[in-house]
Amino acid sequence: MIEERIQNIEAKIQSIESIPAETKAELLAMLGDLKSDVTAIAKPRSEEPERAGETMSELSSSVQVLEAEHPHIVQLVNRLANILSNMGI
Repeated sequence: MIEERIQNIEAKIQSIESIPAETKAELLAMLGDLKSDVTAIAKPRSEEPERAGETMSELSSSVQVLEAEHPHIVQLVNRLANILSNMGI
């Protein structure tokens, strides 16, 4: 699901002709980094049981753990989201 969204964003960025080539390359590189990082942390861990339906507090806790364990990903996603938002995407 996340991989599909990343691919959709990549396709949108590639189709926009008004973006300078350097900016487009930087955005696509950041998406590539994000895709690699997401793939690395998405691998199931044997010590973590499967959960069906997290509550909002559990989700908030999960986000805090993600921020603590993978600050690079959080920074990358925030930067990418800001750039895309400023571009109107």
